[in-house]
Amino acid sequence: MKLFFTTKKDLLPILAAFENSIQCKYIRAGRYLNPTCSPLDNGASIPDLGKASNPSSIACYSFLICEQTLDVKFRSLQSASASSENFFLDQLINPDSVILTPGGMWDENILLHGRIATASTSEVSARLLRGFENALKRHSVKVKAFYVGAEALGLLKTGWRLTAAAQSPPEYDLAA
Repeated sequence: MKLFFTTKKDLLPILAAFENSIQCKYIRAGRYLNPTCSPLDNGASIPDLGKASNPSSIACYSFLICEQTLDVKFRSLQSASASSENFFLDQLINPDSVILTPGGMWDENILLHGRIATASTSEVSARLLRGFENALKRHSVKVKAFYVGAEALGLLKTGWRLTAAAQSPPEYDLAA
């Protein structure tokens, strides 16, 4: 797992470099009403890329990244309190994948971290993770435990909070 602070401007070249090394697709992870999805052919197509979807990075939208040719599978769960069936897209039955949580800007002066990770031990998952990490390392700098894009570093230097959650105390923010 790698954690990073990036703006959309920082993340686009990382995604492009990753996609140049591996033909992949991106699919929003999480709950679906039916077992169908619309994959994205590139990370630049992720809706609202660079904007956090939640004030806590752990709860922001995540995307399953897998090879272009993989047929993704959905898990089906019947809700005890509802008569409808729920479908989940995640790594549990898609081990040849990684999870990208882009993070991004939240509110004024807050940038939430993103992460790339896998829960799988598959060879394909490891290759995807390495490919993304290599692109991340080429297009950012290491600040403590985080990779930080150039624009994000500029925001940090001008007083923005680079943090895991808007509600976190400032003493837990990344400091330059």
